[in-house]
Amino acid sequence: MNEHAHTSVRTLLEGVLEHAPLLCIGLDAESRVVVANDFARTLLGSNPVGQRFGQVVVDFSGTLAPHEIAARREPARLVNFPTHSGLPQTLTCTFLEVEGHILVIGAIDVAEQEAFRKEILSLNQQLGNLTRELQQSNAELARLNALKNQFLGMATHDLRKPAGIITSYSEFLLDEGSNALNDEQSGFLRRIHENSMFMQRLIDDFLDVAMIESGQLRLEITAVDVRTLVDRAAGVVDLHARMKGVPLEIDIGPISARILADESKLEQVLMNLTSNAVEHSEPGSAVHVRAHQTPGAIVFEVEDHGEGMSSDDIARLFNPYVRAGTKKTAGERSTGLGLAISRKIVEAHGGSIEVDSTPGKGSVFYATIPLQM
Repeated sequence: MNEHAHTSVRTLLEGVLEHAPLLCIGLDAESRVVVANDFARTLLGSNPVGQRFGQVVVDFSGTLAPHEIAARREPARLVNFPTHSGLPQTLTCTFLEVEGHILVIGAIDVAEQEAFRKEILSLNQQLGNLTRELQQSNAELARLNALKNQFLGMATHDLRKPAGIITSYSEFLLDEGSNALNDEQSGFLRRIHENSMFMQRLIDDFLDVAMIESGQLRLEITAVDVRTLVDRAAGVVDLHARMKGVPLEIDIGPISARILADESKLEQVLMNLTSNAVEHSEPGSAVHVRAHQTPGAIVFEVEDHGEGMSSDDIARLFNPYVRAGTKKTAGERSTGLGLAISRKIVEAHGGSIEVDSTPGKGSVFYATIPLQM
């Protein structure tokens, strides 16, 4: 660099502007910063010497060409500089040519700064108003959700007894009075029995959801034998599986420990997963129910060879009242709550539930329960 030019720029900065509340930087022919005063270094939070001009400004317009601006002798223009605080600072800058170099002199734009300050205050006020409205909305939603859970609990509790009576009497008539009925009458009775059983499942699921969402899910912890748990859950589903022609294959690996858990609720989880697998299986296609021990946990697996699921289906699979896009092979009905309830129960035990599925190849559900809660 020309020593004489460098000396001239430095002398001008030091002699006139070094202590003024102005940003002063000198640029060489390549628009690289060669000198900067204390105010510039303090504002920017670092020494910009050696950097190109484009590196020390925030050029929103993409039109800042210091040498061209100086050559055209443009009037002062607004320039944004990144500051040590991380926010850009707007300065009114003049570009002067000094012996082939460019001297940039910038003063804080008081009017722009005040407008920016007022805008920030306005935004803060709007944010405060929105926050208060959101808090009020959340409180109202919480109140409505509590009322919904209370209504669900009361309604389903009152419906459980008559639904149970219908199921019991229809079951009794099917067992004891089938010989006295013709085929059409037997069909009507089976339809009553099937619908009453679905109603009972619906009522039980609604009660579970109401208890979970109201924070009243309580676990009765005991030492649970894994083999007994799996056999009992599979036994409940076995009748429906055999009627559909879907064999259940049980495989329990070496397990040396019992888990501390709520036995009835874990049985409910395995029943939900197993019945769900049966409902998505074609006749002759087996459902595999497995359990094995890992360091610190017991993993239950339920695998089917049904239609499988897409990634979009999996993403919403455990949401309440949501059904996957895959259809049940025999048109079985469901509440869309079983998997959501199962996940809540597993998570209440400190565990996790996951699914691995490939369209056209089936699905595997994994429920992991830690050995110690």
